[in-house]
Amino acid sequence: MKPLESYKRCEVTGMYEDDDGVSWTDLGSLLQSKVIGHCGCGCPEENLKLIYDMLMIQQEHWNKDATYEQIMTSYHEKNEKIKNYVVENWERFSDFFFYVMNDKEIMEHGGSVPGWICDNNFMEALKIWHAQYLIDKAEEENNG
Repeated sequence: MKPLESYKRCEVTGMYEDDDGVSWTDLGSLLQSKVIGHCGCGCPEENLKLIYDMLMIQQEHWNKDATYEQIMTSYHEKNEKIKNYVVENWERFSDFFFYVMNDKEIMEHGGSVPGWICDNNFMEALKIWHAQYLIDKAEEENNG
């Protein structure tokens, strides 16, 4: 992302203007739509909160100078925090998933996510993959 100072901010309205001359009502809208690329439907503030929280968990557990033992301890602590966070915030994760599917044009929506599946070719390919996945898993269980 470009430095925040590179986006022009109107002192009167408080709106941000990007390089394309598009005005954003607030910093959250700029981050959600311009930087991340998600639409502003549904609960964009909750989506940004999810992203913030997850990145803060990662940052809290990142130490490039850590020993292997420290890394493994931190890894397990981080995974436990993430698991608890996901359980407590499953609706945010659900919306995030649907934002991504919308961005990839696998789904569309009206005024709010989730919407409907629009890429039937992707769905057909995914069903074929899933059938093979189930076969592979069954073979692993029988052989293992």
